[in-house]
Amino acid sequence: LQISTTMDDPDYAKQLKKLQNYAASPELPTLLQWRPAQAGHALAWKTTKDLFIGVAVVQVYNYKLNCAPNGNFINVNIGNFAKSKFQFFSGRPSDSNFSGDFSKLFSNMEILQREIAVT
Repeated sequence: LQISTTMDDPDYAKQLKKLQNYAASPELPTLLQWRPAQAGHALAWKTTKDLFIGVAVVQVYNYKLNCAPNGNFINVNIGNFAKSKFQFFSGRPSDSNFSGDFSKLFSNMEILQREIAVT
């Protein structure tokens, strides 16, 4: 599947929502499982056991960033940039093509959280 790189393309939302890893997809929780990771658990695909990397469309609030553009990375003597943590606050996107999926995204996250809470 090839995704248009132009946000104003009318088919962009439809194409993005067809991705298997689109986080608001209704069937997504049934395709994933929690697996032990280096520190805690991580979501993985049930079929391949590969780590899950999701796609979500949200609006990031620029006034509530809890880190710099480099996350919590300080320097190479203390840690690896690839392992930096980034934290931000997000909300419902202003784009009407995606605003309806915001609730679905959090519904999926709640389902997955409940699964790990009892595991």
